[in-house]
Amino acid sequence: MKLLKSQQQRFLLAGGFNTAMGLFLFPVAQTILGPLGVSYMVTLVACTFYVILQAYALGRWFVFNSRQKPFREFIFFSAFQWGYFAFNLVALPAIVTVWKLDPRIVQFCISCIATVCSYFWQSRVVFRVSAS
Repeated sequence: MKLLKSQQQRFLLAGGFNTAMGLFLFPVAQTILGPLGVSYMVTLVACTFYVILQAYALGRWFVFNSRQKPFREFIFFSAFQWGYFAFNLVALPAIVTVWKLDPRIVQFCISCIATVCSYFWQSRVVFRVSAS
């Protein structure tokens, strides 16, 4: 199938699936865990961890078909993801507060920029083909 021959197209397909899972997983998990007294922030971190694992697996095997050492890749992959998560926790409220913008629009813009950065980070750092 021609759609799956382009690495960029596979990246967008995997990213769409990861985004859908992230959007689905948190409300479902919070619906189950909230009544048990689990904080929504704990649920958020747990769901983020799961989605990062899923995104790494799809990136490794589906998008980049990597044959490198998985531990090293996962450290670099998750460093970007957790860094983006931390940046987002600070940047979103700062931009919304300072410039009085709609948080949905700001989050959309941050996500678009992060998607492009993520592709370059993954293709050039995480899943790069070694010269050996």
